[in-house]
Amino acid sequence: MAKEQFTKAEIGIFADALEVYKGEIKKIWAKVDKLGLREAKDIKQTFLEIESLRDKVSRAKMNNRDYWTVEAMTKFGGSFVKALAECARHADPINLNKIKLVWSEYWLIAEEQGHDIEKQGEKINS
Repeated sequence: MAKEQFTKAEIGIFADALEVYKGEIKKIWAKVDKLGLREAKDIKQTFLEIESLRDKVSRAKMNNRDYWTVEAMTKFGGSFVKALAECARHADPINLNKIKLVWSEYWLIAEEQGHDIEKQGEKINS
């Protein structure tokens, strides 16, 4: 089977759509949790599939090193660094470089951490 190729614009549109669906599924899952209906596994499975797609889109939009840096920011950072990570996920190459330059201290620390978790092969959960 041939691998589908997407343009950067298509990937961006896809990523935006995934964020909308992710938000809706989180709301539904919160209601399911509140009602105690844990057996509604199809909802949770759909959410997990969207998370997986989001992960693939993030990887497609940035190089491997940046991807793992952003994952480290998400895993180890405080609220501000986590917000930077989310911005980096959505940034085009020019704005990603601005983030790296302006917040280079955070970026360099996370880059080392990202390299470590990549080596360990950890799966990062957002």
